[in-house]
Amino acid sequence: MVCIAVGVTVNLLARLLTAFVVAVSATGVGVDLCLADARVALVIGNGAYQNAPALPNPRNDATDVAAALRSLGFDTILATDLDKSGMDEATIRFSRIARTADVAMFYYSGHALQFGGVNYLAPVDARLIDEADLRRMTRVDDVVGDLAQAKNLRILVLDSCRDNPLADQLKRSIGATRGISLQRGLAKIDSPEGMIVAYATQAGRTAEDGDGRNSPYTAAFLKHVDETAEIGSIFRRVSADVYEATNHAQLPELSLSFIGEFYLHGKAELVAKPEDTIRRDFEAAERVNTVAGWDAFLKQYPDGFFTTLARERRTIAAKAAALPSVNDGPPQVPAFAPSGSAVPSPQLLASDSARQRVVLYEENPSDPKGKQYVGTVVWRAEPIKASGNQQASIAVRADIDVPERKFRMTMSFRRNTDSSLPASHTAELRFLLPPDFVGGVVGNVPGMLMKSNEQARGTPLAGLAVKVTDGFFLLGLSNVDADRARNIQLMKERSWFDVPLVYSNQRRAIIAIEKGASGERAFNDAFVAWGQSSTTTSAR
Repeated sequence: MVCIAVGVTVNLLARLLTAFVVAVSATGVGVDLCLADARVALVIGNGAYQNAPALPNPRNDATDVAAALRSLGFDTILATDLDKSGMDEATIRFSRIARTADVAMFYYSGHALQFGGVNYLAPVDARLIDEADLRRMTRVDDVVGDLAQAKNLRILVLDSCRDNPLADQLKRSIGATRGISLQRGLAKIDSPEGMIVAYATQAGRTAEDGDGRNSPYTAAFLKHVDETAEIGSIFRRVSADVYEATNHAQLPELSLSFIGEFYLHGKAELVAKPEDTIRRDFEAAERVNTVAGWDAFLKQYPDGFFTTLARERRTIAAKAAALPSVNDGPPQVPAFAPSGSAVPSPQLLASDSARQRVVLYEENPSDPKGKQYVGTVVWRAEPIKASGNQQASIAVRADIDVPERKFRMTMSFRRNTDSSLPASHTAELRFLLPPDFVGGVVGNVPGMLMKSNEQARGTPLAGLAVKVTDGFFLLGLSNVDADRARNIQLMKERSWFDVPLVYSNQRRAIIAIEKGASGERAFNDAFVAWGQSSTTTSAR
């Protein structure tokens, strides 16, 4: 479905912020969500459109999702192929039962669109001759208001961005007579506290119908919804499955605005520690950053999202502890090159003082073209001493400085040797910003792209970016064979990195980082050490 947006023209950053990982925000209210007493759901599937080609999946999607939710204890209203009167009746009934619910869910499969920043759901008798006909549709804001009545957790799922002829009708009727920019995608919802919002695809993208009984998103949802994992993990797994099933063409968008844990199925006997407490403990261990400190954290929190990250940080801390002191003389080059490959020289492992170009682009409300600030980056390859049964290797590090914005950042790339982490390579991104930085902190990194020159449009690296804490992100590159080969090719052949950013004040930015001669050398040495060497052919 194509969701047409009628609103303000996108700025220069929009084309670069091509997200390919799940954008997740975590803010809001602390809730004890281990076992809710009352669960209600409204599931709607609209496919038999009277003024547009029928959609094959929504009726099946709604029927199957309703059955799954009933098995999980939801008092579920199932409604399919509703006209405007039916949509009104279903949402009124849902509003009444949501008032006394602990958990409320709304799941919609069908056509939707955006006009002037407002999202609408299309009944099957919808016809859009002009914007006045939008009154015959259901506003998503009204559904959000109904969900907000639930006491603890509210869940909104919109599988609703397929090719949409209704939106095309509206576009034709107003496009020739008004200077209004038409865009694809639903508008971002300013979700209330205690809400999960899940879109089948991101703004500006289309979702697929699929060839089976269900749409790709609903098929993934049905696959994971009965798992005993925490609900945030379930939705992330759904997003990852959709991304892979559509050959990276469709990336769901997810927003979480509650703190705590909730389980759709099982684990009711456990009382979850509030996520803010776990996050604070993780940040304390991060400040200490010793093996003993990470061991203490892992003993306190033996499982969960932060536990996985803590194990990775402990491994890194253990490797760092095993390295010789800086006063012990120059690092020794270990014999880690694969058979038949040259061992990088100590001179190439040493810091290269050559500075390459960096450009920070930022949104600015007073300037539709945005602002840009020029800085520098210093690349170097660093040795990583072997520990245990692991081979010694090297990492590629970039130290970035944009003085005019007092913006400092480090990136560190390495080949992943942890079999428990499904990634071929990892990149750590740390942002060192002053307390008074305009924009706040870096709250989200949607991913990473490669491009051939500063003005080119970037190509995303396939992988997943995870926020560890504000200003610290871990990017895992996909370990799928085709993705791994493509990622390596991009890193070898492209001369610039693009890293899109979202500040805590929701303004967007992107930092373009040149590899240059020193970056090329550092990556060449690293690929030799990683057993992935070949002639570098950077397009300049």
